[in-house]
Amino acid sequence: GEVLVLDWGIAKLTGEPEGAAAGTDTVDASVNVPLRPATRSGSVTGTAGYMSPEQARGDAIGPQSDVFALGAVLFEILCNRPPFADREDPTVVGTATPGSAALSSKLTFPESPAVPAELKSICVRALSWDASARYANAGAFTEDLVAWLEGSKNLVRAEELLADALAEHERMDQLRREAVTLRAQASQILEAVPAFVPVAVKLPAWDLQDRAASMDKEADACSVRFRQAVWSALTFHADLPGAHRRLADHYAVEHARAETSGLSDEAAKLEVLLRDHDRGGHTSYLAGEGVFSLATDPPGATAELHRYVVRDRRLQLEKVGNLGTTPLERVSLPMGSYMVILSAEGRQTVRYPVQIRRLEFWDGVPPEGGSTAPVYLPREGELDADEIYVPAGWFWSGGSDVAIGRRSVMPRRRLWMDGFAIRRHQVTIGEYVDFLNNLVRQGRQQEASPVAPRVAGRQGELGALLLDQNPDGTYFIPANNYFGTPWHPDWPSVFVDWYGATAYAREKAARSGKRFRLPTEFEWEKAARGVDARRFPWGDFLDPTWCRMLETHAGFPTPSPAGTDEVDESPYGARDMAGNQRDWCMDVPSEQGPPVSAEGRVIGYLDSHEAWNVRVARGGNFLDSQLWCWSYHRSSFLPHVREYIISFRTARSIAGAEPQAIGMRPPSPPPAG
Repeated sequence: GEVLVLDWGIAKLTGEPEGAAAGTDTVDASVNVPLRPATRSGSVTGTAGYMSPEQARGDAIGPQSDVFALGAVLFEILCNRPPFADREDPTVVGTATPGSAALSSKLTFPESPAVPAELKSICVRALSWDASARYANAGAFTEDLVAWLEGSKNLVRAEELLADALAEHERMDQLRREAVTLRAQASQILEAVPAFVPVAVKLPAWDLQDRAASMDKEADACSVRFRQAVWSALTFHADLPGAHRRLADHYAVEHARAETSGLSDEAAKLEVLLRDHDRGGHTSYLAGEGVFSLATDPPGATAELHRYVVRDRRLQLEKVGNLGTTPLERVSLPMGSYMVILSAEGRQTVRYPVQIRRLEFWDGVPPEGGSTAPVYLPREGELDADEIYVPAGWFWSGGSDVAIGRRSVMPRRRLWMDGFAIRRHQVTIGEYVDFLNNLVRQGRQQEASPVAPRVAGRQGELGALLLDQNPDGTYFIPANNYFGTPWHPDWPSVFVDWYGATAYAREKAARSGKRFRLPTEFEWEKAARGVDARRFPWGDFLDPTWCRMLETHAGFPTPSPAGTDEVDESPYGARDMAGNQRDWCMDVPSEQGPPVSAEGRVIGYLDSHEAWNVRVARGGNFLDSQLWCWSYHRSSFLPHVREYIISFRTARSIAGAEPQAIGMRPPSPPPAG
């Protein structure tokens, strides 16, 4: 740790009077070697390659002169050559005046290997021609140099921590991919296993789910360790190359996942972190601009744009302006939820919802690819007066990243649904009685009697009839219902089982020549929610006055007349899809929902010929709490169940293929006992 200073021949004591040593010799007693005369004003003594300009000129020298010499040594260490080739001639240096650029312009550093910018700055300052611009003394020079050395060590440590962080991130991605694969395998196994089979049969699937859950937990831990390691790296080096970018990339992925999952609070927190660490790579993502294209059949439709805004806690439409006529190509829009009103001569007005997500191109291209699929505009009169039209396109289904259960919530997915029509509101009691009476007048009493509104009967027996009958066998609505309260003909039909609902749709199809049926549950969900994954038909917040539910009533709970709750209206105009009555659907429930192609197209509904197989019912009712009013919530009942809370509405395909009935493999009967 010692330093040997070897040549004191031109040393000058700080503060020594000029000329004090002139003409004298001094002797170092330790080595008994005569030293050269000390420097005095006007003389030039020293090594040309390391002399400061003032020393070369013979001017007064001081601590800054030593700084210059140290800077020259530092330059040679860095560049393996003296700083100025011309300095071998001290007369040239001596003619340079303070501030002159004659020689300083030749102070160049090699491009490879590159000298760190901070170290280069220290060296340049020490070699300044103007003494006053240099460090005041060698101590100040040393402070900056030591600070840089410490910073260099910190950079090495920071890079080590960043490498550790990236390893954690890679591990996190791997675990999440494996967890998705395991859950898919488990779902495939459970789909083929009836609920009543012994636990031993389900254990392999449960084991896969448990392993997936464990991987998710470990992935979350990797995510935490990744962030902590990057943050630690930044404490060692605040501008570590790549660190902020890696964090920003991570937060962008997590933010997109939270936003897609509808976790608005979590997304808001992640956006703050993303903005804090973004260095320009996510500017477009944060701006949220998107584009959409739209074609219609026929072309030339007028397109009027409205934007959904939250007002009084509900999504309400606010006109933006006219977009012109279709086709529309790459229209720029800020991210958000929109409604395009399409109108053309001789065609029905069509409501076409659009959701612009961050950087998304809403192009209307179907799952199989190709060009934008034209939105069909039904001809005038093609829809019945009580029908609304849901055009083909993408929509969000489900309410969770994973399936919660066969009878609750399906996994969250983006799916393509062909165009269809659905009744604006449920079939009323009065309409259902007319259907029964038409059967009676045709001599089909035996068909009418089993599907007439009744209370639940014993197995194999019809329950008590809830309608009164005329002498000719036709039905009429009694003054009071089953509970002794008035029964209105414009209420949704109740105490009608799944068979009665399908019989009504089948008879309506026979009379009209149109292919009426019950809706599939994906059709029902899209008609209720639109395309933007809202929780209720009107948005994400529920007030009991907005739909007919349990908390709506001050006294004895009753339904409301079908379609009269104006707020309980979907983006397409369907009513009573959050409350009033549930709706029978065609489907047999399954954990993953109805059949979907690998590309995401809804291809049909799950069916079964087993009479006891349960059927899906969607929507809330006047006796339900908030949970059951969610548009993605599902329930299921045995098809012969008759309830005061289940009604139905009809649907049919428009300009699209009829949904296929995909046969469900009949499960084995439960074991004896």
